[in-house]
Amino acid sequence: FMDLTLRLVIVYAMPESAKEAAIKDITKALQDDSLRHRVAHVLPLDQLALAHQLIEQGGFGGSVIVSIA
Repeated sequence: FMDLTLRLVIVYAMPESAKEAAIKDITKALQDDSLRHRVAHVLPLDQLALAHQLIEQGGFGGSVIVSIA
């Protein structure tokens, strides 16, 4: 898959201290507005076929978001 990274984490097996540290780090990143996601296209649901075509075509850096309004 293009531009895909999959990391599995078994949360119930993590120590409680690791969960608390992760929550703290994510919360800080959200508060600092430093958590960024690359979005290449935002399309309405009625253009779902186009969204699929764009993903198959590739060649851009970011995600294709389908907006369900």
